[in-house]
Amino acid sequence: MGECLDIVIADSCDINIQLIRFLLGNRFGNPTDGNGEGTWKSMNIHQQVFMISIFSNMIRAEQNTLQNLEVSARQKITYAVSSVGWQVVWGPVVWKNDPDNITGPDHVWFVAKKFDSDEHIYM
Repeated sequence: MGECLDIVIADSCDINIQLIRFLLGNRFGNPTDGNGEGTWKSMNIHQQVFMISIFSNMIRAEQNTLQNLEVSARQKITYAVSSVGWQVVWGPVVWKNDPDNITGPDHVWFVAKKFDSDEHIYM
């Protein structure tokens, strides 16, 4: 039998940083240490976009009203995206079928722009 990995969902921005480190493994080192080589800065744009897209699921386990989920998403996603060299320029927006019900989000969207680029790179 293979190994089993237990991932604990915490009410913290750190969980997605830990998830990114797990997904990247040793290939890129610590994706958030900001020291250049061997970090998220050494990833190509496709790898960075994949990493940033994970953040839209950051509040998937939270149960709350639409208004409270949007506040949580804005705080957590903005922090996580900025910690890896990008900036949220639109959103995040949360959609729920029943906005007043205490449930998780149905969909979460945001648009991010790369900080240190001469080009306009959005995702």
